[in-house]
Amino acid sequence: MIFERIDRLSTEKRNLSTLNIDRVSTIEFVEIFNEQNLTVMKAIEDEKENIVSLIEKAVSVHRNRGNIIFIGAGASGITAIRCVDEYKKRTGENDRFQAIMPGSLYPVEAPPKGVEDDPNQGERDVKDATLLKRDLIIAVSASGRTPYTIGAIQYASKIGIQTAGITCNTGTALSGMVDYLAELNCGPEVIMGATWLRSAAAEKALIDMIISAVMISDGDIYSNLIFEKDLGEEKIIERQKRVIMYVSGVDYDVASRNLERADNDAKAAAVMSARHCDRRQAETLLEECAGHVRQAIELEP
Repeated sequence: MIFERIDRLSTEKRNLSTLNIDRVSTIEFVEIFNEQNLTVMKAIEDEKENIVSLIEKAVSVHRNRGNIIFIGAGASGITAIRCVDEYKKRTGENDRFQAIMPGSLYPVEAPPKGVEDDPNQGERDVKDATLLKRDLIIAVSASGRTPYTIGAIQYASKIGIQTAGITCNTGTALSGMVDYLAELNCGPEVIMGATWLRSAAAEKALIDMIISAVMISDGDIYSNLIFEKDLGEEKIIERQKRVIMYVSGVDYDVASRNLERADNDAKAAAVMSARHCDRRQAETLLEECAGHVRQAIELEP
């Protein structure tokens, strides 16, 4: 019976530590929420070995020219879409990562009703994504049982696509059908069933780790500095100038001048500044080093 299956999920249980959250003072409310949020990082720490395997797989897939596709419904799907959208905004890349949720053509705020319970819709969305066997599809489901997500993974497995799962329960339907699995067991939510709280925070933390690891492997990160491609905002432009200064040791004027000469290509400007070369030489070095700024700067002449 579906009631019993859902009642067994830790994310659907009542949290005995928050029973009086509607009657406490504001300071007590903040203290309760803050204490409960600590379980997010513990859940990630407890699952770090499986997380390492998942991240290493994602990096390997990308190095072999595969794409990484997150799929989920409800709060999990929205979390994945927002993480991927932020990545695309920063890097200008549209294919490396994708995120799918029910009715992806609809606004995130108003997905069609009922599709979370339709495994056939999950299958159709995977078909529409035209995945390749070198790709990796990562199901994101707090419950680990969402029919839409299960249908997507079942179809992906059937056609030979590599699969992974991120869930906030243990021993779920999803757990038994993916090649790589991370179970982020945060326990009952502060508000019963409100998986947009701690579960979504845990999912976001892991999705961000996966994306960041791939960005590092791709040369988009130097030390702890990011090279951004969308420089439409003043804050981003000034940040990239500071990145160039940190990487190369030049002053603000030189960083600004080289960023302008590189037509706002921060990677090229950083190599120009560090190696005291022109834009064409910098772009050649980056091409030889597959876009890795550190390698381009340190490459022997």
